[in-house]
Amino acid sequence: MGGDGGTITKKTHITLHNSIKDGKVAPDDNRKAFSDASIWQCCRLSNKPLQEPIASDYKGRLFNKIEIVKWLLSKDKQGYSQEQQDEFKDIKRLDDIVELHDISVVHDEKNSNEVSVRCNFGEDILSENKAFVYLTKCGCVLPKVAVSQKKTSVPERRCPNCNTAYDDLDTVFINPANASKESTQLEERITKLREMKLHHNGKPLKLKKRSKTKDQSPESKRQKKSTI
Repeated sequence: MGGDGGTITKKTHITLHNSIKDGKVAPDDNRKAFSDASIWQCCRLSNKPLQEPIASDYKGRLFNKIEIVKWLLSKDKQGYSQEQQDEFKDIKRLDDIVELHDISVVHDEKNSNEVSVRCNFGEDILSENKAFVYLTKCGCVLPKVAVSQKKTSVPERRCPNCNTAYDDLDTVFINPANASKESTQLEERITKLREMKLHHNGKPLKLKKRSKTKDQSPESKRQKKSTI
């Protein structure tokens, strides 16, 4: 259901934006290049150009936050392909994403539909040419080198942009390559957070309350009376 009570029925596809030009799918030998560019320019869920506010999950993927809200509101996921449902099944609530800050969406002067995302800390464009991270405590996007200082160099690690204190579990790589050291570290990170009963954004997991209805049957009540 949408926020106004309507049903979200628009079918979306997992194919990345730049893999299609003028309605034609790019040749196989060009798809990887298109895909590599698209993950920095398009929402991974809707395939639409990125627009603020932008959010990211524990895997470091980039999303339009509004598309995540639509995803969460669609309980039966009828408007999404099975591939999407499998790919994004870990996003079950807003605590599974972090809204990113200190970034700007830059539109191409010749084609307003083509966008890039700029990290305002250093003015670099987010791409595979340079490693970027964000901090879950504050959402600030930073070049990896800005947070690569040794732990022993300062008594407490703080975001160089907003001065928020953070530790290693608060650092998420943006769009790490599949099967890379960074993507493996992100999987290890979320496993550790779940063991600590924490969401991706650091908030505590809400434990399910035990149902009391199981003990309210007549037989259960009689057993309780007999023990008195």
